[in-house]
Amino acid sequence: MNKKLLLFILMAFYSIISYSQVIDFFREDLFFILDENSFQVSGDYYFYNPRNEPLRLAMAYPFPQDESMGHVSEVYAFDRNDIFLNCLARFNQKTGKIYLHIYPKQIKVLRIGYTHELLSNKAIYILTTTAAWGKPFKEAYYELHVPFDIQVDSMSYEPDEIQQVGGLYIYIFKRRNFMPEKDFEIYFSN
Repeated sequence: MNKKLLLFILMAFYSIISYSQVIDFFREDLFFILDENSFQVSGDYYFYNPRNEPLRLAMAYPFPQDESMGHVSEVYAFDRNDIFLNCLARFNQKTGKIYLHIYPKQIKVLRIGYTHELLSNKAIYILTTTAAWGKPFKEAYYELHVPFDIQVDSMSYEPDEIQQVGGLYIYIFKRRNFMPEKDFEIYFSN
């Protein structure tokens, strides 16, 4: 692993660890769309401020760094409580910088999404950074949408349910008290 990548990973984990001491990241509901060229991620991230004062945080949102993944594009982050409030400060191919302003005892929901170009038949979403927050998700819900002409060969997590809707396979994952031990990886063929 090169030194720059190692330093980036250490800085991202350090920033998440420092946030976890002041804020509770307790849930995520994510939707993934896989096609032969890209992997789209969109979802809601739930935060709670247990403190008696408002918090303003700048958080790192890392993108997978794997030879199977190409260019990151269409990155966005906004506050679901105030849909017109953009929370994305900037992004590059390794990480996005997202601002969070949350009042005392408030739950804040951020909608974050991006598209990742695929260079092979593998897609990845980073889940293991959850450990840096110091506690599992109370709830996690994931949906993976895959067109019929793509065959999912394997996934790092077993789905709880598979549906067929309008030319798509929809893989549904529901977890409680979920501390991911591995990232969400999908291997496929077409």
